[in-house]
Amino acid sequence: MSEKQLSAVEAELYDRQIRLWGIESQEKLRAANVLLIGIRGLGSEIAKNILLSGINSLTILDDGVVTEEDKLKNFLLSQNSIGKR
Repeated sequence: MSEKQLSAVEAELYDRQIRLWGIESQEKLRAANVLLIGIRGLGSEIAKNILLSGINSLTILDDGVVTEEDKLKNFLLSQNSIGKR
């Protein structure tokens, strides 16, 4: 698998991560496509952190209907989300 090299802007943005696990790992993260199944309170925090790591794409799969309680626990939901999938 040949990933494109990180640009100077990306290298600066992900500097701490690159120092922690290396440029090769960051390039692999950049090419990663992630599927997150279930996005309640914890899932929203996981989604945020995965996205901030610099992945290529995130697909979220959750067939639950949003409740008022879900909205209170999940910062990704708005008032308009209540009652929807």
